[in-house]
Amino acid sequence: MPKFSSLRSRIIFVVGLLTFAGLIILTVTNMLVAKRHSLQDLNVATTALARSHAESVGLWVAARQQVVRSMAAAVDAPDPVEFLKQAKIAGGVDTAYIGYPDKRMIFSDKQDLPAGYDPNTRPWFQQAS
Repeated sequence: MPKFSSLRSRIIFVVGLLTFAGLIILTVTNMLVAKRHSLQDLNVATTALARSHAESVGLWVAARQQVVRSMAAAVDAPDPVEFLKQAKIAGGVDTAYIGYPDKRMIFSDKQDLPAGYDPNTRPWFQQAS
């Protein structure tokens, strides 16, 4: 401890030192509390956002499934192209199509498929079968 000539100087030094130490402790405590609250708020916001996105994706999938279910009548129709065009619009997709076991493919819009294209070998066809 530095040499102080008077008691008053010593008291001022000790009080100043204690005040400085108290401010340091208060600052560190405030930083830790603020960090904890920020992380909690971030966690709550992230969880809410994730739930919102999950709900949106679920609704999107359900709507597309409904469009696919609505196309069931088109499978046996003599000319399903009109059904497919409506499904394309309702589903918000680029193309709607039906693949048949006899290797026929019918699309909502004209497509240029390679010669010998066989929908039966496609994973989506096998999964649907």
